[in-house]
Amino acid sequence: MSLWLTFGGIKAFFVEATQLAALLDHLDHLMELSDDFLESAVINYHVAVCAARLGNRQARWGSIDTQLCRRIVLKAPVPAQQPSRRSQKTTCWKWNHLHCAGCHKRHVCERCKLDHKVVNCPDRSTTD
Repeated sequence: MSLWLTFGGIKAFFVEATQLAALLDHLDHLMELSDDFLESAVINYHVAVCAARLGNRQARWGSIDTQLCRRIVLKAPVPAQQPSRRSQKTTCWKWNHLHCAGCHKRHVCERCKLDHKVVNCPDRSTTD
């Protein structure tokens, strides 16, 4: 719930509809992170990204700041639990962008759902 409220607050700063898709991508990344990491760490990451990107019209909201993510989020995993149905269908963000030692999510490209990482995806027509 707090992620939606935070997103709503940020969306209020933007008037251009073209940025909405990128903001929704950013929200999607936050939701994926919240499956595996503590909500407080995901919110801290979100605040750090906002501090770096708000006011910058060239900011790429649809992209992930892997340096901030490594520094803030990866240090706060959620305690182990049974995988949910949603997570079993979700592509693994860590596998696509960083390194995943193994989890219950799908290790496929988040863009085309084939057997390679998103950085190696031949379908580069949909950029962040």
